[in-house]
Amino acid sequence: MVNRLLIVRYTLTTVTVKRYGEDIEEELFHLRAISIANLFSQNAFQNASAAGYSSKSLLNGCMLKDTDFNNSHCKMSFNDHQRLVTNALAVTANENLGWEFGEQIQLTTLGSLGYAALSCATLGGFLNVIARFLHLRTLLFKINVEVNEAEAYLTFEDILPLSDTRYFLLSAAVNGAVQVIRLCFSEPLAIKRIEMACSEPDHWSHVIAGGKYPVVFESKRTRVVIDSVFLSYSLATADPITQKEMYALCIKQDALHLNQKDLIARTRDFIHTHPRLSPSLDDASAHFFMSSRTYRRELNRCDTSYQKVLDEERAKTAKKFLAQGYTSVSVIADKLGFNDPSNFSKAFKKWTGISPAQWRA
Repeated sequence: MVNRLLIVRYTLTTVTVKRYGEDIEEELFHLRAISIANLFSQNAFQNASAAGYSSKSLLNGCMLKDTDFNNSHCKMSFNDHQRLVTNALAVTANENLGWEFGEQIQLTTLGSLGYAALSCATLGGFLNVIARFLHLRTLLFKINVEVNEAEAYLTFEDILPLSDTRYFLLSAAVNGAVQVIRLCFSEPLAIKRIEMACSEPDHWSHVIAGGKYPVVFESKRTRVVIDSVFLSYSLATADPITQKEMYALCIKQDALHLNQKDLIARTRDFIHTHPRLSPSLDDASAHFFMSSRTYRRELNRCDTSYQKVLDEERAKTAKKFLAQGYTSVSVIADKLGFNDPSNFSKAFKKWTGISPAQWRA
């Protein structure tokens, strides 16, 4: 029996995202309240810093300081995450940087999901638990497991418009998944190949992916292909007691996750019923038949606050007005509850990192 205290905690992806609301908006600011795992933020920032790149260039345009990465609970917005990746790619001039990050992933926590997966009896059980509950840890990617007689497919589907960071994130996630599988299941023949749904990049070398498995570009899907015969093989970390307890906890967290999304979605809807999109915390809590203290606590359990949700909706609406082109900044400020256009401009820059004029340009 594996000592439960010695079960190593792993991470399958480099990014942890918490989504608020029912739908993924085209405007990414809707996803401002995003939690980036310390694994990724430390690797992306510290590795590039150790290579001689300045923190100023890496954090250019981000609302972050280098000291933020000393905090194991470091959080950043989705926009800041995208900027950090873009900056790292630019300053290193290495379009294959994602593979290197995947290779260098240090094992860290997936919490109850990690324990539930790693304590499974077989490799197949491990993959199915990860696929079922990965949304509790990230919504950048969705993973599906498909099996036929010869092969099993761990398929990655990006569910956000990742734009120029897509190749970096997919390659990091895929190679990170490979490292996790290799660590919990040492059979080298289990993984047959890696398929990437993108063009082969310039300066590609098979060594970039560790040289261990064939990497096939221009594939229809991004996936890790596993010999299906190994799905029934036992894991060294198997622990039926831990697996039962942690799987039950994942079920509870999944239910809580759905309830949290519902509260935040209804809060967003309520904000848009109020003139000038500026209802107070007391207005919102009364609408939901809660005391202000209870309402604040419930949102805090969702890892957000009323002010954050309010700012997100006002910023999203401001962007729509600015995109129309014909609405003046002073009119937009008034529509959003700002008595002074300069205060709106300051708030907009705080939300997005740029001024209203720069956004409109």
